[in-house]
Amino acid sequence: MSPLRVLGVCRQARGDMAAIGSSLSRHLDPLGIEYVLDHAPWIPDKTGYWPDRDTSKRLRQEARGFDIVHAWGYRTAWACAEAFYVRSPWVYSVLEPPKTTDSELIDRLNSARTGVVATDVARRALDLADALNLRTVVPGAPPTEASLERGVARGLLGLTEEGLLVFAEGPFTEEGGLAPLVTKFPADKARLLAAGSGPLVFQSRPGVTVRDWLPDPAIGVAASDLVVVSGRRLGYSVLAAQAMSMGRPVLLRSGHGLEEMGQEGVHAFFFERDDDLLPALTTALDAPIRREAVAESAQAWASTRFDFETYAARMADVFREASG
Repeated sequence: MSPLRVLGVCRQARGDMAAIGSSLSRHLDPLGIEYVLDHAPWIPDKTGYWPDRDTSKRLRQEARGFDIVHAWGYRTAWACAEAFYVRSPWVYSVLEPPKTTDSELIDRLNSARTGVVATDVARRALDLADALNLRTVVPGAPPTEASLERGVARGLLGLTEEGLLVFAEGPFTEEGGLAPLVTKFPADKARLLAAGSGPLVFQSRPGVTVRDWLPDPAIGVAASDLVVVSGRRLGYSVLAAQAMSMGRPVLLRSGHGLEEMGQEGVHAFFFERDDDLLPALTTALDAPIRREAVAESAQAWASTRFDFETYAARMADVFREASG
């Protein structure tokens, strides 16, 4: 029997959805599913007659020879709805609640065979908007090769100083939420490594190192004593899941689903507003025994909660059912 062929379509070459999709392609093969991830920057931000027409034509061309299309994110799901509607099987995955629940978006989402949501927060928002065929599947932590000791990882990053290191990575945008961390970081308590890029310009200074995206963010995790995830709209974070799996404590922004990644004070530290970030960071840095206990609990929790083979098996079921 020939394998089920799935085309994954993701607009970004970097980020959580791209990382999960890339790992899916490796984990689905033993399950009899050939998963090909297509990074599709050609899907435009805006919708409308002309961009939708051109995008639909390109999507239909790319999907030839595949049994089902898997859209990553709301904009890609919109494009798939325009290209296929209910004539060809497609599904979508989203990691956070939608920015809008306008009826035009919901109508298009409802033409998918299945909508896979990562969090209960996103599920509730879509349920209230009358979205259909939803299934909650928590993504796994993509496996990493960066099983390094702190000192070795710091050496690879050119960080020779001892002491506490905080690691954060994300887009240098308002939505990335890194500005209050980078600009007001308490360098008397620890050192910060902030990686990413974007329109906001952050400068390195004593105690704060600003770098471009790391080739493997897991090396930054391995080098750190605390990982901060500050995105304003994140529902799930690959960086947080990997940090927990690697036994590193995490500080997460709650509100859009990250609070579902673990219990506060048991598996993770949390903050909600920008004004809460530095106090929460200081509390975590000043409590080494509590940090260690949270990291140990998180690692045990992540071994089952974010197991990637379990996630891949559940997605395989989604694809088989949706393909009919």
